[in-house]
Amino acid sequence: MEASAENTGLTSSEEQELLKEFLAESNDNLARLDTDLVQLEQEPGNHELLGAIFRAVHTLKGSCGFFGYARLQAVAHKAEHLLSELRDGKRALTSGLSALLLRSADAMKRMIDAIGRGKGEGDVFERSLLQQLDAALEHVEERHAAPVLESPREPSANESAGTPNSLRVEVSVLDRLLDLVGELVITKNQLHQYRDGSTGTDTQLESIVQRLAVITSDLQDGVMRTRMQSVGTLWSKLPRVLRDLSVNLGKKFTLETNGAETELDRTIIETIRDPLIHIIRNACDHGIEAPDVRSARQKPAAGRISLNAFHEAGQVTIEISDDGAGIDPSIVLAKAVERGLLTEWAAQQLSEREIVNLVLMPGFSTAKEVTNLSGRGVGMDVVKTNVERVGGSVELVSRPQSGTTVRLRVPLTLAIVPGLIVTAGKHLLAIPQANLQEVVKCEAEQARTALETIQGNLFHRWRGELIPVGDLSTVLQVPPARSRTLNLVILIAEGRRFGLIVDRIRGTQEIVVKPLAAHLSGLNEYSGATIMGDGKLALILDVTTIASRLGVASGTDYRDGTAEEKAEDSAEHAVLTFAAGSAVRLALPLPSVERVEDVSMKDIQQVTGRALLDRNNHLLPVIDVAKLLGTESAADDVRKVIVCQEGEQVVGLLVDQVFGVSQCDPAHLFQSPHRFVRGTVRAGETVADVLRLEELVSNSNRQGAA
Repeated sequence: MEASAENTGLTSSEEQELLKEFLAESNDNLARLDTDLVQLEQEPGNHELLGAIFRAVHTLKGSCGFFGYARLQAVAHKAEHLLSELRDGKRALTSGLSALLLRSADAMKRMIDAIGRGKGEGDVFERSLLQQLDAALEHVEERHAAPVLESPREPSANESAGTPNSLRVEVSVLDRLLDLVGELVITKNQLHQYRDGSTGTDTQLESIVQRLAVITSDLQDGVMRTRMQSVGTLWSKLPRVLRDLSVNLGKKFTLETNGAETELDRTIIETIRDPLIHIIRNACDHGIEAPDVRSARQKPAAGRISLNAFHEAGQVTIEISDDGAGIDPSIVLAKAVERGLLTEWAAQQLSEREIVNLVLMPGFSTAKEVTNLSGRGVGMDVVKTNVERVGGSVELVSRPQSGTTVRLRVPLTLAIVPGLIVTAGKHLLAIPQANLQEVVKCEAEQARTALETIQGNLFHRWRGELIPVGDLSTVLQVPPARSRTLNLVILIAEGRRFGLIVDRIRGTQEIVVKPLAAHLSGLNEYSGATIMGDGKLALILDVTTIASRLGVASGTDYRDGTAEEKAEDSAEHAVLTFAAGSAVRLALPLPSVERVEDVSMKDIQQVTGRALLDRNNHLLPVIDVAKLLGTESAADDVRKVIVCQEGEQVVGLLVDQVFGVSQCDPAHLFQSPHRFVRGTVRAGETVADVLRLEELVSNSNRQGAA
């Protein structure tokens, strides 16, 4: 029966404050209890640790007695009695006793959680647990069987007084404080707007603005720190998780952590907590081998789980690694084709990195059997979705027999973030800086060559990489307001770079993220809104959705990729179609194509049986496609050359006519007996023969060598 204001002599509000303090203190103690009990199981002779565990349970027992929580007090009392016998050396800590104490901690956590939700001590009566505790207390082991323990140590003065090294603050108070800081940031932006629009030289106003900027930055930093938590709070739960997994799976694990002091906004920590646990369960269940298998592979019997957190480019990267069997790309690829997620042709276009990242697709699993931990194919895609919900990304890197690393990249905070302000038509828009790679401005003359157009599809060559380009005004369906200057924003979404044409670029500033109203929640192109210095509203773009609208988001990281690694992994693939001789329509996967140019036949030189084209003092091997296929080519003086890259080699394909870019469906690829043709596929409204570029280049090299 719960204590009331009458029998405690306290007012209702005073009792509620005490209850809040009790719940907060109990949650802190129980959170540490998990970690300490697992550590005690590994260090049964650590009397200092045992004393800390005993004091935590003793404090909980005394506090819950004040509020009349009889069931909670009963569990805490019996657990305390067992711990007292351990502390006094009357019994030894066994695996069964350790499991019983952990189960008691779980039961106490359930009851504390129910009390916090206003449901008393919960609906589950822990009768069987109490019976097990009683049975354990009735079978006291002799003292020559207990480990040698140090003499009991009294707690220090600070421990006795319970001196805190941190303060508990209501989340609602922090949220309100954060809103006030947001308003202050808006006021600062308004003053900047006033200063920039003023024609006078008011030095006093300039001084005030600068001072306000300093104060705002300091206050913003301070308030953000109150919301920040170290990732160590995430990792503190993991020893218990690994201990339970070790018992269930019959495997041994060691845990290594680095960067526990790295801080994140508590909202992001709560969002990635479950994905982190799921990744670790996957690693333990599927990745790390059984002890006998590891021994046969000259590995330590205990599998290693490593966690590393660090700041990188304004974000936090969390790496979860294991030294297990890794992911076999051939098994993943076979499973993807078997389930109809990829066609045979599409599968052949993927790099090893792309293949490994297929496990992030919904419903994908290579598990041979379903266990109570994993194998249902409903995990890694949920991990990806949850991480992307806070503006993060997921990447997998794996090597067979060496292990797997899952890399999570998340922003530091979601409340106040730096952003690039742009316009589309008359509308102000903000792009989170985390998605920004570079801003490209081209004047009238440069603008003509900055973009390459193939049948309406725009591309830009950025640092040697051909990236697709979209128009923001077109995506948002607003009238553009263009100038002679081309404003191109290079962005990255799900590891894929693309360009976005905007009308104007107004610079960068910190933006206060405000959620969209409920009736606007269906506008997936926007992740929120912010108020500008002049009081106008700017919508914040969701770059991942914009990329999806443009058809360029593939979920694959191409930062370190070569040309052949840039093939589409979707059901439809873009191909460049062209004609050579009587072969009316041929095709090449678009990622293999660098550019198309006109060439005079007089510029092509024949040297030792090989055709070469001099381009900017560089000799480019040229392959006459019509001649190679055994057909007559056109006799035109000027023909087309498609410059392609195959591996490390760049070659030019001499053709008669280029039609443009079409979408093809590899599911309907008909195999061809011709050594230079991969097969026939429907491309747009007609059909085309897809060439084997690697065979064309190989044949050309052999002829040149001869």
